[in-house]
Amino acid sequence: MRLAKAGRAGDAVHPPADAGSNPDYEAARLPLDMTTAITWFMKENGITKSELAKRLNLTPGRVSQILSGDENLTLRTLATVCAALGAHFEVDLVANERPAQGASQFAAASRGSVLA
Repeated sequence: MRLAKAGRAGDAVHPPADAGSNPDYEAARLPLDMTTAITWFMKENGITKSELAKRLNLTPGRVSQILSGDENLTLRTLATVCAALGAHFEVDLVANERPAQGASQFAAASRGSVLA
């Protein structure tokens, strides 16, 4: 997954050995990866949760819920948030033999134009 203009994060996330074949792991990882990328994008671009809430016509509390990573985010919600940020996601589907990039890995991959 990539989000244009995102920033850096911490160390790589190391998934469990069976992560690729574990749907529960994937269901927990994907929303967290998405919300981490959004949060880093906001930080790097000086956008507060309050500002995002105004752009989305939502309360700051609702934005916090969306960005918590605990919620089952829909593609429509992600698209709406991205549009409000003036950004978009790029998604890569890779074979299980290749380690999945966690939120920290892809956020740390590049500074500036594109997360890898």
